[in-house]
Amino acid sequence: MARSTESADARERARKMQAEQAKKEKRSTLLLPVIVVVLAVAMVVSLVLWVVNRDDDDAAYTEGPAPSVANEYGGITLTSSTEVADGTDIGTVDAEDVPERDDNGTAPRQEGQAPHLVIYTDPGCPACQQMEETYGSTMAELLDQGLITAEFRSVQVVGSPTNYSARASNAFACMAEESPENYKDYLTYITATYAQDELSNEGLAQAAQERYDADISSCVEEGTYRPFGSWTTNQASDTLAQMGVQFATPTVFIDDQEYGLDFMEALGEEIDAYAAEAGDDVEADVDPDAETDAEQDEAEEDAVEVPEDDE
Repeated sequence: MARSTESADARERARKMQAEQAKKEKRSTLLLPVIVVVLAVAMVVSLVLWVVNRDDDDAAYTEGPAPSVANEYGGITLTSSTEVADGTDIGTVDAEDVPERDDNGTAPRQEGQAPHLVIYTDPGCPACQQMEETYGSTMAELLDQGLITAEFRSVQVVGSPTNYSARASNAFACMAEESPENYKDYLTYITATYAQDELSNEGLAQAAQERYDADISSCVEEGTYRPFGSWTTNQASDTLAQMGVQFATPTVFIDDQEYGLDFMEALGEEIDAYAAEAGDDVEADVDPDAETDAEQDEAEEDAVEVPEDDE
């Protein structure tokens, strides 16, 4: 009887999470039509710029090492907000020679298995900024409660004269390799704070040093994982096209189902189903409103002052 009661409590908390998240999203309803139009235009412009710019500065970064924590699709998987799963021994990658695949490694959830997110994200993408501002802390809590696993695939969709998406994606990989316990928070912080304020390499490294006491300066300046970032991007473009999915960011898969920014309600349903299967082994207790507007304002005030111009 105790197991049944605790399972019911877990499902009730999961449903409460969905309801609270729905209220949070409702507050932004009036802005959605404008956001959709702006993002649609931005996506078209970004794709054009990506095609134009991808062969310029990136031409010098075609072959190089992959982070040891990355998998064969270019993803870095989190089992908690501070724990990165073991990667595949990829070794050296060539951005001009990506594997031919007809899938992106997503699969239906198995009974008793926590939902798995695969997130295609671009550090310079305004919609990705919105996603991290809105859901970043919630996803961290869900990870820490063992209710999900999350895999981030940093890609380069947004064009920029300074190749910001490529440089910041490289910084994310540097952090995952050098200080994996800070990878998730660094990715969320940089994306939510600087997606439209392109940081220099010095700025990306300085943020890592000042906020996390992590020295990734050499890795960032040398562009150690920029070939890996381009390899991940090219592979994502090819595999998503094979699947009939538009290559845009953010694109979120919950197990094998594709979503955009509207993924949280579906995730709550999957967590509910997982909690029902796992019974009292799972406790779904997360407040999706933990990151309030006031806390976001405070985070902006606490933002590290870093150089924004790149050479």
